[in-house]
Amino acid sequence: MKKHLHRANRGIVLGAVALFALCVYIIAGHMSFALEKPVIRDMILDYIIDCEAVNHLPEEHPAFGVPDDFVDLKQEAIRVLTDKYFSDDIADSPLTRQGLTDTLNDCLLANIENSAYIERCGLSLSRIDQLRRNGGNAAIVSFTVKSDVVASPDAQYFNMFSSDVAMNIMRTWPNSIMEMTFLIMIVKIDDAWYFSNLLEYTFSEYMFD
Repeated sequence: MKKHLHRANRGIVLGAVALFALCVYIIAGHMSFALEKPVIRDMILDYIIDCEAVNHLPEEHPAFGVPDDFVDLKQEAIRVLTDKYFSDDIADSPLTRQGLTDTLNDCLLANIENSAYIERCGLSLSRIDQLRRNGGNAAIVSFTVKSDVVASPDAQYFNMFSSDVAMNIMRTWPNSIMEMTFLIMIVKIDDAWYFSNLLEYTFSEYMFD
């Protein structure tokens, strides 16, 4: 009888130790992710600013006599953007560097061919609606961006994410103001966060001046 009680007590102790270790692991993970939240927010803000710059296509572009290296400089800026925020190391990701580079280049070349311009593509973060851990090195974030566009009627611009939605946002809303909400999976590789998968994309509101 004592032998059975000894085994039972040892099992209870081991179970309690395992439960305690699990609780410590979970708490440590949440505390660690809490430190990542401002880093992720800064990454989103930086990406919004960089997208705004890449979209900008002043009226004095090559169709109006700007030097020939203009296209090369814009394409280099596109490559830097996709290298910084997206990674080809992410398996099965629809947000690939090459796919987004192609989409942005298509917008640029179409605008030049049509002598279109984007005088302003103002992007600003309205709010982060959700930011939660999704496994060891992944997270899900939902955020809303306000877009304030002043462009020629045939201009095409990029809304920040994949070619899957590019056919919707490569239309023009000249002098338009809208809010776009994105639900995105992000992953951490080494010490940097990257956009990985666009889960949902909706218009919260759009208006015309």
